[in-house]
Amino acid sequence: MSTRDFFKSIEQEKEWRDALQRNKDGLANSAIFLQLWSDGISRDPLACMQLGLCMMMDKPIHIVAPHGSDIPVNMRKVALSIDYFDRDKPKDLERVAGLIGNRIKNQRGKESPL
Repeated sequence: MSTRDFFKSIEQEKEWRDALQRNKDGLANSAIFLQLWSDGISRDPLACMQLGLCMMMDKPIHIVAPHGSDIPVNMRKVALSIDYFDRDKPKDLERVAGLIGNRIKNQRGKESPL
């Protein structure tokens, strides 16, 4: 399948290439990739593209998800960390934010362990 077969029009292909370039530049300057998980994320083409770019750039991937989230097995294998929080407890999200902040501090300047 060529890219020409994938896109419905030349305009759509241009939009995706532009989005890819914008995301690539932003992600290249990021120390980590932090994904706030939702059950519909796998149906979001932009989120999937960003994740794929981060994997190709060997970025450490961290996921924050509500308790009970259905995270696919292969996604769990790729993620360096997965932190769950209780949606009904704002303090729990603050706890997870602190964990992520510490991981970012510790990750700066290190090569990805993946």
